[in-house]
Amino acid sequence: DRVLGSEVGARIIGLMQGAREGLDAFAKTVRTGNVMDTVTQVESRMKEAIPGTFGKIVRTPTRLLAAEDELFKGIARRMEINGLAVRKARAEGLKGKALRARIADLSNNPPDDIFEQSLDYARYLTFQRPLGPIMQGLSNITNQSLVLKTIAPFIRTPTNILSYAAERSPIAFASKRWREDFKAGGARRDLAVAKVMLGTGLGMMVAQWAAEGRITGAAPRDRGQSDLLKADGWQPYSIKVGDKYISYARMDPIATTLGMAADLAQAAQASKDAKYQEAADN
Repeated sequence: DRVLGSEVGARIIGLMQGAREGLDAFAKTVRTGNVMDTVTQVESRMKEAIPGTFGKIVRTPTRLLAAEDELFKGIARRMEINGLAVRKARAEGLKGKALRARIADLSNNPPDDIFEQSLDYARYLTFQRPLGPIMQGLSNITNQSLVLKTIAPFIRTPTNILSYAAERSPIAFASKRWREDFKAGGARRDLAVAKVMLGTGLGMMVAQWAAEGRITGAAPRDRGQSDLLKADGWQPYSIKVGDKYISYARMDPIATTLGMAADLAQAAQASKDAKYQEAADN
């Protein structure tokens, strides 16, 4: 029960196959409003309170959100099914034609356990896994209040994005799900360790880039200093390419990891500069 390097090729093929399957699901949802997975970005169940054509027009934004979910979930499901098919077939000790035939059979007719894992993986990659008791309670409260729902329309997705970023940082151990995966051993531990090592490595690289001025975090709290930087073309949460800044702020979930690393690097540099200034004043 380990993650295999040979799964990579199967997942790449799954990415292409899943794109086709996801587009079919996208079109179906846009046309009918029906979804394969009832867990979507729209956290409260859609009710057709307004009948007829006008009602369909009013519900267009939520239908498009659901269709978008179906597209990316279709890709994720197929990638996971293909990867798990390779893992399971190799665990059975098969080789050659028997191995290829078994992988094809598992991919085309996934057993219940593989299919369930693919559903969970699709929710994980679209940030729609079930919330813990506290955040789920908050979500339930907002769903029952029109005012609160207007103020905080989404709870599950932002919470899962933060959790996704935390699992790829030095504080991954604070996540109950990460601890459970690590204790489980096997493939779950492999993936848990890979997440924290890859994310932490990326964060260290970004911190170095921030120190070199190649990537930015939040704007300085001092309004004057912030305005002075922006007047020179500087912008927050961006990557510097030549003389231009390209924002990464909308590239979640990786934006959270990049932003946190850049903010920490900038804070460390600001603290160092303050100490130098204090020493100069004295």
